[in-house]
Amino acid sequence: AAMGRERFEIGLRNAGLEFRNKIIDVDELRMVLEKEAGYSLAYLFETWLTSPGGVDYTVKIVSRKPTEIGHQTTVHVSRSGGAIQPVVIELVLISGNMVRQQWDGVTESATLTFETEEVVHRATIDPDHLLPDYNRLNNNSPTKLLTAISASTLPLDAYLIQPDLGSNGLSISFLDRLRVTIGQGIVSASIWEGRNHYSFFSATLKEGEVVGALGYTLTSFSQAKTGFS
Repeated sequence: AAMGRERFEIGLRNAGLEFRNKIIDVDELRMVLEKEAGYSLAYLFETWLTSPGGVDYTVKIVSRKPTEIGHQTTVHVSRSGGAIQPVVIELVLISGNMVRQQWDGVTESATLTFETEEVVHRATIDPDHLLPDYNRLNNNSPTKLLTAISASTLPLDAYLIQPDLGSNGLSISFLDRLRVTIGQGIVSASIWEGRNHYSFFSATLKEGEVVGALGYTLTSFSQAKTGFS
């Protein structure tokens, strides 16, 4: 985003030509890209490649109100972590038309006002999924729900509602982090938090009685000792 797509692609091509049949490390790639950009990219490389942190963008429609010429929509946007760089805010109007505006991202949060001819149906931050946001579920206001039959459907920024053949019911899921199943006489939920935490719940109605289970699993990792003897 700091270079722009065109100069970034030129920089990658230059890196490929300069280091053809050679091994290029991160610092060498950065220096080639800096030649094309014309300024230091150390901040971006440090933020996205070498630091342990991530980024989480959020958007929320604060208010909608009619005006003399159309409608005014106030949107609150925020960034937790990541780098200072511009990001696109997209409004989907009631007709399906879209309006886009760029937020500079200099501050960690901002309140933006949009003037449109139509009512705003939805606000989305980073609609093209260009930034490495680790939680895209809060990138839409209101929260997006998607229904699908195909098992291969996997939205990055929405709850997915699908038929569940095993229970003859429905499942509600988000990526591999959450799954809730509601069927005939049964309900279950599984929640994953990173690699370490897994929680589950299930309840079954049978012959007028409710039988349930609740569990939690913590998985820890350690680096194995290696060497020669």
